[in-house]
Amino acid sequence: MPDPESLARPSLDLPCPFTLPLFPEELTATAETETEPQLALTFPSAEASEDGAARPVGPTDVGASRCVAPPAPEWVRVVREPGAEDLLATTIRRPRDAVRLIRRRSDAELVEVFYVIILNAFNDVTACQEVTRGILNSSLCHPREVFRLAILRNAAAIIIAHNHPSGNPAPSADDRAITRQLVEAGRILDIPVADHVIVTPDKYFSFTEAGLL
Repeated sequence: MPDPESLARPSLDLPCPFTLPLFPEELTATAETETEPQLALTFPSAEASEDGAARPVGPTDVGASRCVAPPAPEWVRVVREPGAEDLLATTIRRPRDAVRLIRRRSDAELVEVFYVIILNAFNDVTACQEVTRGILNSSLCHPREVFRLAILRNAAAIIIAHNHPSGNPAPSADDRAITRQLVEAGRILDIPVADHVIVTPDKYFSFTEAGLL
């Protein structure tokens, strides 16, 4: 007579086209493995900072340099400047000395350019700077820009100068007005304006020689 347990339980030795897991946990694990393949990504876990402490590094740190915007372009103006030895070797004894110094820069200019020449106690040139650049027949200037370099370089005196592209060195009404304004500012700052020269390629005008200072 057959065993009752053998009739109630099917034999596991029967051929079967597929195999079922014996436990529900195995079924769940198998389904997850087959339907959701895992993608392995490797990131550095930490990196050392400047003070030696570890700093966690995440996926956002990878390739961060690619998100940096490129630098903005810069406008570059190429000019030929006289060497420092030219300035230091220049001593202003008369207006013609200042005119020769300014002509090195102003002869090729097509617009009015305003300059300031810095002098020490021995009338040696310690610096020369372009202050403003104007239009064909005008160059606006303010005492603040003129005396900024004079104060920084401990000037004993200054000479102001500008060119006239028209070729006529005669001072205009604006030239006379700005000269009076700068002379007054120099008195307040105790940095006297020694002269104001107007230069052209072959002529010049000196306010000191004309008795206007």
